[in-house]
Amino acid sequence: MKRIFFALMTLCCASGAAAQTEGILHAEILQGGISATGQPLAALSLHLAPGWKTYWRAPGEGGLPPVFEWHGSQNLVKASFFWPRPQVFDSAGFVNIGYFDSMVLPFEITAVDASAPVLLHAQVALGICKDICIPVEIVLQANVSGKMPNHPAISAALADQPIAAAAAGVDDVLCSAQPISDGMRLTARIPLPANAAPAPAITPAIPPETVVIEHSAPAIWVSAALTQRSGEWLVSLVDLVPPQAKPFDLRGQDLRITVLTDGAAVDIQGCVLN
Repeated sequence: MKRIFFALMTLCCASGAAAQTEGILHAEILQGGISATGQPLAALSLHLAPGWKTYWRAPGEGGLPPVFEWHGSQNLVKASFFWPRPQVFDSAGFVNIGYFDSMVLPFEITAVDASAPVLLHAQVALGICKDICIPVEIVLQANVSGKMPNHPAISAALADQPIAAAAAGVDDVLCSAQPISDGMRLTARIPLPANAAPAPAITPAIPPETVVIEHSAPAIWVSAALTQRSGEWLVSLVDLVPPQAKPFDLRGQDLRITVLTDGAAVDIQGCVLN
């Protein structure tokens, strides 16, 4: 299914450590703590007006995921994100994935010189929705020293990440692929037993288990997964379409699979491609 594009209005925030968008969105950069690899931690913190929502990195059938640009930052090599577990919800008959009311998105900072502070200059494009959907552009700055104590909101967001496949008892995911006219069609078989008593879906349009398949190359479009349960397996089918719109060499290690339920999420890196 084609993505839904926002075409309504844009709110633009002034730069600074925090920014406000007309009472709908407050954004700031938090900092504090050290990652498992010894890098300083920071986070994008969003607080939305009641009833508003924003989107996960893979927003579902509609929505706009956050996109970051770091032009103007100093002493920064890269920022690596740790996405908290999102919610699956229905919006005008479309299945979307994101966060209601607030989001704290932690990231670790790799510096050119680890002994010096990092000046972050973040330009963030994202979508927020309630009765209408609005594309938002914000600009935030922060001077991250890497010497701040753990921030409670960052620690909580890190603890709310999807669990790894091994921790969930998920063995190898088995994938098969075949060419289609404009790309590749992938079938993934995920060995994940159903919960003994799964929580009810939010609405009849939301299945109790939602599978999201992503490709490591952002330019490759991946359709929403068609998923059904077959005993102890989840079977998901997606189409992957590259910019040149033709079959391509698909590798299992380039795929990331997330299984979302009402109460948990599992993050699976790669699959065995036959």
